[in-house]
Amino acid sequence: MFGSEPKACFAHPAVKPELDKQGLQELLAIGPAHTSGLSLFKDLFEVLPGHFMIYSQDGLHDETYWKLTSREHTESYRDTVAHTRFLVEDAIKRQMVSDVPVCTFLSRHRFKHRDCHRRKLYEHTR
Repeated sequence: MFGSEPKACFAHPAVKPELDKQGLQELLAIGPAHTSGLSLFKDLFEVLPGHFMIYSQDGLHDETYWKLTSREHTESYRDTVAHTRFLVEDAIKRQMVSDVPVCTFLSRHRFKHRDCHRRKLYEHTR
């Protein structure tokens, strides 16, 4: 069974919303961060970042399509700041075409505040 969020899976009568001990401990200890692939619910798992799932007559298989690699940092401090600013502002601009406002997809208050401020800057410069 697959769903884009837990409630989609819980709509099926065979799936019971039972809490997972490790998932609950992680939620209470480290907040929204958690071990990749695990969830708050027993026997309900996330597709890992950079992965996709294939279901065929051979069963369910996990495939990697992207992996983070480490490289030497060669930009100056000034270039790094400018590059990071560009990436953050570009991400915000791309989110603005969404049906969900940019400030609602972030979970921590301080991040919401910073990105709402960036959104105001973006709207002001358009």
